[in-house]
Amino acid sequence: MTPCALIASCLGLKADNLVKSILQVNELPASNLILENIFSYPWHINTKYYTADINLCITNDRTIGNREFAKSVGAIVITFDTNQASSFSQVKMWLPYLKEIESPVQILVCDRSADDDVIPRRSLITWCLDNAFELVELNPVESDDGSDEDEFKESFGIQRIVEALKCHSWSNMVMKEKPSYRSPYFEKLMSDAAAANKAENLDVAEDSVSAEGKQQLTSDASSNASPATDLSDGSEYRATLNGALESAKMANKESQINSQQIIDSMISDLQPDAVADKEEESFEKLFEKLNVMKDAASNLPPDQRKEYAKQITIQFWKAIGGSPEEIEGLSDEDS
Repeated sequence: MTPCALIASCLGLKADNLVKSILQVNELPASNLILENIFSYPWHINTKYYTADINLCITNDRTIGNREFAKSVGAIVITFDTNQASSFSQVKMWLPYLKEIESPVQILVCDRSADDDVIPRRSLITWCLDNAFELVELNPVESDDGSDEDEFKESFGIQRIVEALKCHSWSNMVMKEKPSYRSPYFEKLMSDAAAANKAENLDVAEDSVSAEGKQQLTSDASSNASPATDLSDGSEYRATLNGALESAKMANKESQINSQQIIDSMISDLQPDAVADKEEESFEKLFEKLNVMKDAASNLPPDQRKEYAKQITIQFWKAIGGSPEEIEGLSDEDS
């Protein structure tokens, strides 16, 4: 079954209006009845990193549909009214169903939330944290502290809902071959790092391969090796070919690129849109790149992979407003 986001209304914004906003249309296309009281609308997701086709499903009933449908739900969005106690009660009544669905993305949507609402903001946030929901306000109350310099401006409303849905790893997502942020220099560094990694693995494997096996593998390598092998595709390298050992060592010797240069370039390439003042990327933007970061890390030798992981951790820490002083020890060489 096509993966889907399930949208339900508990006396708040109507589900079909939310779908209109996500699809950016004035009138909804014809819906498909996929199960009793569950209607779907197709949505094509196209990001810098992947494409996916999912269904935006709406229902007026609390339901899990059937087992197959429950497994297909990748996100659930529930709208409600913070000034109606009965509306929030209906939200709570969804909890037993959500335990069966086990959706990794859960979003609770309201017009705005304030401490003087029938459902006070503080209580609402606590409930969301306890039940793994993200609270999204369509029209949040503007801050009255007079501060216009917010380094970490958060998105809200429909934009935030769309971002959260796009950040999910949909089961039918198709990764784009070359994400646009990868510069030619980055690709060169990845190729050289992969060659160095291959040389290290071959050195380790050389002692463990029997003389008889080495002779056979060398024979196979001489007949099958291709000089045009792509070293940057993220695949696992066979660490037992003696014929490739010398060429890999040569590539490592000629590259003359130290570990820190590689890490600095990779981190820099994760921030293609950074401005002159080095403004940090938002958590959502970094999260979108998580799969690509993992792909990049898989091509690095162990010591560089560890350093890269440190730098990524620091980037995420800064993106959520963490103080650099609190993680000062993380970047130390002996950590």
